[in-house]
Parts: sequence; C-alpha cells; structure tokens
Amino acid sequence: MSHTKYAIALALGTAACAGEPAVTVSAVDARVADAVQTVVTLTFETDAPVSAAVHFGVNGARDRVAPPTPVGTTHTVTLLGLPAEADVGWEIRVDDAPVETGSVRTGALPPGIPTATTTGPRDGFLLTTHTTDAGDWVVVYDGDGRVVWYHEDTRGLSIYRAHPLADGTGIVYASAIVRGGPAPDSAFVTVSWDGAAETERPVPDVAHDFVVMDDGGLITLRYETRDGVLGNDLAAVDADGTVTPLWSAWDCWDPVAVPGDDPEHGWTHANALDRDPATGLFLVGVRNFATIAAVDLETRQCPWGFGGAAGTVALTGATFLHQHQFAWDEGEMLVFDNDGAPGNASRALAYDFDAAAGTAAQTTTYAPVPSLYSFIMGDVHRLDDGGALALYSVPGVILDFDADGAERWRLTVDEGGPLGFVSTWNTAYDR
Repeated sequence: MSHTKYAIALALGTAACAGEPAVTVSAVDARVADAVQTVVTLTFETDAPVSAAVHFGVNGARDRVAPPTPVGTTHTVTLLGLPAEADVGWEIRVDDAPVETGSVRTGALPPGIPTATTTGPRDGFLLTTHTTDAGDWVVVYDGDGRVVWYHEDTRGLSIYRAHPLADGTGIVYASAIVRGGPAPDSAFVTVSWDGAAETERPVPDVAHDFVVMDDGGLITLRYETRDGVLGNDLAAVDADGTVTPLWSAWDCWDPVAVPGDDPEHGWTHANALDRDPATGLFLVGVRNFATIAAVDLETRQCPWGFGGAAGTVALTGATFLHQHQFAWDEGEMLVFDNDGAPGNASRALAYDFDAAAGTAAQTTTYAPVPSLYSFIMGDVHRLDDGGALALYSVPGVILDFDADGAERWRLTVDEGGPLGFVSTWNTAYDR
C-alpha cells in the first residue's frame, strides 16, 4: 500500500543561492515550546507582504528548511525534528535572500521518556508510541535514535497508533483498549506540535488502528458485540466527533462458518487497518483468521482475503499467523508475521501479489539474527530504495533491512517495549 506523506516540518532541505534582501524583518522571537522542549516557534514581521522560508539546523548547519509562510507581514514558523539540548541556528530568507539570522537552544527531555540507541545513522524520522505501567508516550525518533518530539498521555489506556494530522499542524492518536479489549472511555486525542493545544474526541470501543483521510476525518476500527460475540467494525469519525458506522465483520463472515482461532480475544480481533488510495479499498488485518481482508465500503463486502481462514488468494511459499500490520502496494504485500515461523520468532514476509488473478508468491523474508519475538503488535513498511522497515513491538526494536533482507540499521528502546505501530517520514514536505 502506498503510504500518504504528510506536510510536516520534519525534513531536510537544500541550500539556495542567496540574492539581495527584498524586505526588512522586525519583532523576531525564537522561543522553545513550554510543553515540548524540542520544538522552536519562530515569529517575525516583515515590512511588506511576502512569503518567507526559514533554513535551520544544529551544530552550525542550516541544512533543513521549513515550509514557506503564507504571503503576509506577520509570520510564524515551527521548527521540528530537533534533538534536546542542542544549539539551533536559523536564517530567514525571502526570495532566496537571507534577511535575518539567529540561534536558540532546545531544552531537556522530561523524565520517564523512552530514549533509544541505534547501530548507526539513518535519514528520516519515525513516529511511534510506547505504553508501559510507568507511562504512555507518543514519540518521534530521528535516525540517530534521538527523541525529537514527545507527548505524555495520562489517560491510562493503551496507545497503539499515532498519525500526523492531514494539515501538518500536529499529531492525532487513539487512547484505546484496556486489558486487551474494548474501553468505553476510549478517545482520539489531537496535540499540536508545540503541545499547547490538546483536544479530545470521545469514541467508545476504539480498537487497535485507524487512518487519517485527506479531509482530516478518521476511519477507525472499533469493537462490536452481537449476541455475545465480540467482533469488529469500521466507523468514520468527523472533526466534531460525529461517529458514522461504515462496515461490520458480520457483513463478510459468519461466526459459525469462520469461528476464528483464539476465542479468548473474541471472534475476529481485527488489529490493523490501511487504505489503498488507488482503489479506495480498506484493508483490515483480522488476527484470529490470519487474514488480511479487502473491504469495499460502498458494497460493504470483501472482494478478497489474503491468507488464513478467510483467504481467497492462492498463496505459495511461507505463510503467516496472527499477523499485525502490513503494507500493500500494487503488486506486493508485506506482512508482519508474529507466529508463523517455527519457535518464538517473528518476521516480515514479502509477497508478489496479483489481486486480479488472486495469486501471491512469497519472495523475501526479513528477520534479524538472532531472532526476535513479538507476540503482539508489529509493523512493516517498504522503503523507497527497495529495503524494508520492521518494528518488533515487544522487545522495542525497529530494524532497517536492505532489499536482500540483510539488517543495516537498528533502533533499540532503552527500556524495551511495547511499541505501537510506526509512521515513517523521509525528507519531503509534500503530502
């Protein structure tokens, strides 16, 4: 599946040739955010209506650029992707000409935050969550394993998924699930990048995953109970918190005909969700079926099932069991396989997939040596260079593999997991 890129200031930039200053700048103020000490808000005024760009960086570099401001005389720019306790240099440019420079130092990380170490540098940023008895966090790591954004949640429920907002102004995450099941007080929480604004949309019984639509609305998995059977459905959540049911597992399957293999966790235990923008299909990972199902919201039917008890696709090669997240793009399916390998070992599997023909062949296995086991959660992404990124939630490890399946980078959370799903950003602002 093609993942949507969001307009966020977590990207590297390239320097432009300097010309003559077009305007003068005044009332410049660079301030570290009170709630998130790795975020800097730069405000300034210009004596003419212009669009300005801010180039910035650490350790004397100005190798990043924030999105240009709207044309006007009052400007606000949020500088993101910065490590704690670092000297940040910035330069305001208009028409590629520098008009003002300065510096500011970021603050310290709060106690209890899940720090990490890496085996080496890596470009890009990773957004994930960390849920433990000691605290619940939404965290962004850079390629050196440094925390560059954070938010602590004190609601006491699990956090398995966070996404950047479609408009690029912050993060939305689901505070959901208690003791592995539905929570009546679950909610979606929106937090601005500087942490100053936090809003909550109560939505009972939110399950593991959701997606952000281009219009800012959400599509979420929920728990649904019928006649004492615990299943799942899909619902839309508007900006004002209005919830509209869209699809139910009962639309495609019958609990008697397809009973699932782990009744302790309900009938379906759907645990992962994605959307393919090319077809409009939603993909639902149904753990207790070991199936990834395509869902057509217009017909409320499932055109195909990939693997397991509800599978309609003919698979050859290695199969998966109790999978969590996956990545589907035209011609390929990547699956994080929790329990399909012998022994206590998890892995990511790649398949060549012909949806029209209903056939798939397993091609590549991504697994570390020695093996790691994540009996819950887990995530996988295809990288632009043909490699793959796999998240092992329970041990708290994120791995970058090359196209041949060899490990080339590793992030390890110092306190261990569990980590939630991960969102990846490279070096582009475009959505």
